[in-house]
Parts: sequence; structure tokens; C-alpha cells
Amino acid sequence: MLYTVSMNHDDLMPYAEYGSKEYAFPYPYHLSKGAQHLYFFGSRHVYDPNDEQIPKLEIFWEDFSATTNGSERIVLVEGGKRAILNSKKEAIETGGEIQYTAFLAAQSDISIESPEPRASHWFQELASRFSKDAVAYYDFARVCYQWNQKDVRPSFETYVSNFLEANIKNSGWNDYDFSLEHMKEIHYDLFHTMFKEDDKEFFYNVINPTTSFSIINKISLADDEGIRDTYILSEIERYWNEGKSLFIIYGQQHAVILEKALRKLVR
Repeated sequence: MLYTVSMNHDDLMPYAEYGSKEYAFPYPYHLSKGAQHLYFFGSRHVYDPNDEQIPKLEIFWEDFSATTNGSERIVLVEGGKRAILNSKKEAIETGGEIQYTAFLAAQSDISIESPEPRASHWFQELASRFSKDAVAYYDFARVCYQWNQKDVRPSFETYVSNFLEANIKNSGWNDYDFSLEHMKEIHYDLFHTMFKEDDKEFFYNVINPTTSFSIINKISLADDEGIRDTYILSEIERYWNEGKSLFIIYGQQHAVILEKALRKLVR
């Protein structure tokens, strides 16, 4: 394994429990111990600069910025390191509220990291439990949903092909066909329907870890519950134990699922 967790995995909320009730969007909380602070903004992924969530994020960010001014601090963002773009509008339209948070951090000269498992480890772990076709399609479906979330959509073929080409290197599967045509073939094999790139509701349902729409939901659950959240927790714990104050922005479900463990961490 690439990481260890000193906290108990049982401190993470099971996804079955998370899926059994409704939680607020966004889902922010602020924890502290002495002069050290942990701010977690559990977001709804949005790409509209005028979305009502953006002012809430800005207020939460300003509180973090003022409270931790002069102390050692770091920003942790979901989904990999983000390029720093030129404006609020460009950041949100390109990478949503996550990219905008990276933009805010850069303006304040605060370090930015993304506590995500390495891609090769991610592919290897999931492929040890599921077929390569199913794992590849799961990652593809996440990109399709992301594309559907955008208010201004680039070419679908260009957008997804960039991710698929990166997977050739990132996966370590040297003999695997990551082409768009192959993803469409897997789609038909799994669902016996023609692929529709703009079916946002379908992609939401198929990657939801709290439902049982198909085998892809089981992969999503194994990903979030068994790989990602465990790793995210280990990295938060590491930065906290280094004495840093943290601003964390991930999707709302991660904020909810990690909350009990993080409250235990800072007490």
C-alpha cells in the first residue's frame, strides 16, 4: 500500500448511512484546536459564476483567511492540482468552485495540494476487484457527467479524449484500448442502449455510490469508501499533525462522510 492511516477506518460514515438521509448543500464546518483550524467546505459542483453557492464559499473563505492569517496553512482541493487562471469567471467556468478556491488561495499566496491517490494506484486497486472494462467505463462516465455539468460545453469528443489519452499513461495498462469508441462499446455491453453523451441524469445515476443502478455504482462505492476517503483522511491527518491550518474543498458527500473522523482528529 502507498499510505497508512493511524485513524480507524470505522470513523468514516458508511455510504449506506450517508444515502439514507438528506444533507445540506453546501455542507461547511469549522473545527479548531488552540490556534489551529480546519475549515471544510462540502460543495455542490457548479460552473456558473452567478450560482448562489459562490458567495457562501467566499464568506467561508474570508473567515478562514482572517482567522489563520500569519499562521502556517494549506488549501486542499478535490480532483488533482489546479492551474491558476486569470479571473474568478474563468476559474469557475473552467473548473467550478474547486478551481475558484485554488484561484483564491493563489491570490493569498497559500500552498495548494490535492490529496488524491496516485492514478496508477487507483487503477490497480479497482482492477483487482472489478474488470478493466468496468473500471475504465466508470472513469469515463465521471468525465461525461463533468462535461454535462458545464454551462458552456466544449466539444465532447475533444473533452473526453483528453482524459482518455491521459489514462493510457496513468493507468499503466499498456495493452488496453482507452478509445472513445471502445467506451461506447462497453456502454452498450453494460446497458444495452445506445450511448447518449448529453444524458446528464443517466451519468449522475450510474456514478452515484449510494445507489445500485449497475456494477458501476459498486465501483464508485469501492472507489470513494475504500480508496479515496481513506487516502483523503490520511493526508488531512498528516497535514494537521504537521501543525498546519487547513481549508478543504471537496464534494458535499466527502465532507459528511469524513466529519466524524475529523472531529475526532482535532479534539
